[in-house]
Amino acid sequence: MEIKSGVRNLGGVIALQVTHDYAHSRIVNMLEYERNHPEENPLDKKIKRIFTIDRWILVLVFLCMIFYEYTYPQDRNLFLFFLPLFLLFSTGKLFSLSHLLWKNERKRLRTYGILMRNLASFAKLRRLKTWIFDLEQTLSYGKPVVAKIVNETRYPEEELLYYAACCEEYSITPVAMAIKHRYGKRIDTSKIKQYQEFPGLGVKAEIEDHLICVGNENLLTKYGIWIDTKVEEIGTVLHVAIDKEYAGYFVIHDEIKEEFQNQLPIRKQLGLKNIKILSSESEEIGTYLCRQLEVKDALFHLSLSDKRRAIERYAFEEKKSYSFVSTNESLLQTASAHLKIMVVDTLSWDTSADILVQDCSSLKVLKKSVRTLRLITWFGISLFVLLQLFSILAYYFFHLSPYCFFLTYFIPEIYYICCYFLRRA
Repeated sequence: MEIKSGVRNLGGVIALQVTHDYAHSRIVNMLEYERNHPEENPLDKKIKRIFTIDRWILVLVFLCMIFYEYTYPQDRNLFLFFLPLFLLFSTGKLFSLSHLLWKNERKRLRTYGILMRNLASFAKLRRLKTWIFDLEQTLSYGKPVVAKIVNETRYPEEELLYYAACCEEYSITPVAMAIKHRYGKRIDTSKIKQYQEFPGLGVKAEIEDHLICVGNENLLTKYGIWIDTKVEEIGTVLHVAIDKEYAGYFVIHDEIKEEFQNQLPIRKQLGLKNIKILSSESEEIGTYLCRQLEVKDALFHLSLSDKRRAIERYAFEEKKSYSFVSTNESLLQTASAHLKIMVVDTLSWDTSADILVQDCSSLKVLKKSVRTLRLITWFGISLFVLLQLFSILAYYFFHLSPYCFFLTYFIPEIYYICCYFLRRA
């Protein structure tokens, strides 16, 4: 599908190519997933029952308090019999309001691309001490990308990249795909002549009357092209020669995602403290990537089964609650983690994941949300306890009316209702 838009008076036209249908987009599939996997939480029915019973019992207790106050105005000791009942049921309603606040927060997190299976995931998040990340496609791209271009010729860098992309047009290797993805433009294949591929060495082609060689040092040596300086880079080095003259090279390896490529360490970017990384990369490339993230605790050169064993060994040795974050479905299904978080990099789904996020940057929003809700909850409970203690002392020593208990009951409830609507907004 092609859409054309522009300004009628100025005659400008912009052609837009639609690559993904909205009906099959990531956010639509996330919402569809939540509809197909509704929250099976029996606590919701109990909460509604508590609200119904609690309302009538509180009214009954309060009426008994008023009747006793006006019948025996001088006797204040028997009134303490009603006090535990009042505190018991009012505390139950307070926790019910807290539960509704957490449930509303779960709905609010949808706007940030975070879907939670149930409210139990909040409780697991509060106890987490360690975060284990699967490096590939979670923090890194999980595929070779052009990390560096060194130009040693008179041609500009864009033209050097153009010749390399044209030369790799018919190749389907990961290195060739990285070159073509970096170039990012359509290539006119009619300009490619005398294409020849050498397994294990590289490719050669004639492009716009220029002989282009793209490959390793052995390919250049085969055509009598010498490299003056020794290249020492991390990853795959792809040399380029134009008309039998050395033009430069590309450094290709996995790279950290763009949102994490800044000066702050990942633990500060995501708001996490103890981070461990599992990677299938070689130790050289894995160390380079972890140095960018400023993470020291990492294991490299791991297969899928090695990663499972590493997670099980950590659970057995450390005996601490931890979360495992990955995009790999089969790895999440078999991992014995306390909390499983899936980064939705593709349109496939893992039914065993507790939390689904669009990217790792959403984890900071998730942690901040849990921290804020904990402060709101404990402040509300502390406010209720302090007001009730103040009411008891005021009633017993200063002979205030029992209406003070009824008023102090509504103050925390108003507090929770205000927090509910503020968080919802």
